[in-house]
Amino acid sequence: MQEAEFTDREVLEALYAAKDSLADPGQRYEYQDWTVCGCGHIYIGAAGRRAANPDRVTEPPAGSLYQTVITRVATVLGWHEQDPDATAVGFVSDMVGHKGKMRFAAKRVVQDAIDEIEAAEQAAMLQIADPAHEAPLA
Repeated sequence: MQEAEFTDREVLEALYAAKDSLADPGQRYEYQDWTVCGCGHIYIGAAGRRAANPDRVTEPPAGSLYQTVITRVATVLGWHEQDPDATAVGFVSDMVGHKGKMRFAAKRVVQDAIDEIEAAEQAAMLQIADPAHEAPLA
């Protein structure tokens, strides 16, 4: 699966929107419905609207922000693209399932991904600010 070029900031903005969507009691959540499960809310965050059908969520459109976001979420949470038994979407869905399948579990998965991406972004900024930080000790 080829990833498009989106910045960490764009990924984070989509995840913040997904988090807001999950926090909104007016937004439906159902673990068994791909359009409004955890991955469905990540789709909402990336696309700005609910998926018209489950295939839009389970088979991310190539080059889309959603494909980038769901792949990034899965990767920072431990998925490896070479895993023949799991897609990025399946991995994220399983993570929500392992945490309890409820809305709070989806929120936790999204927040965990945000925390990981923000930490990596901050570490990169520190390295840019202090390139000697990674210099080997004499």
